[in-house]
Amino acid sequence: MTNDVPVSITISVGNRENQEILFTVSPRNLIETVNKIQVEFAQILFILLIRVIDDIIKNTIMKGKKILGKEKRTISTLFGMATFYRRVYQDETGKRVKPVDDELGLKPYERRDQKLKETNCVLAAGSNYRSAAWSSLLLTHTYSSPATIHRD
Repeated sequence: MTNDVPVSITISVGNRENQEILFTVSPRNLIETVNKIQVEFAQILFILLIRVIDDIIKNTIMKGKKILGKEKRTISTLFGMATFYRRVYQDETGKRVKPVDDELGLKPYERRDQKLKETNCVLAAGSNYRSAAWSSLLLTHTYSSPATIHRD
């Protein structure tokens, strides 16, 4: 009988502090644990990259603009749900601007990434919406209802 194996992954993006992910891997559920590590790694990397992009935008494109605060945004992606905060600015006309959303190509109130939508469409093309929703959950770790897939 083998012992559990400790795993430590350190993620460093830009000049920010390192983020560490710790897991214990058991031989009995190796594939499930590796899949879980992959999803968590992708989510953390995505959030760290958003922070760096937001900082770059603040120091370049939006330099000198009034910052109104930060707003939370949650989107479904191919690697699961991702929740992040981004700065909201006020432009010359007094309108609220969210440049991180623009850089990511996210429209207001959009909840799903374009690649997730495309994946759902491909799955739906080969089956019915209910089967596509189930397949999407297994592939992307993100639940999309049959009605959502129909709208995509």
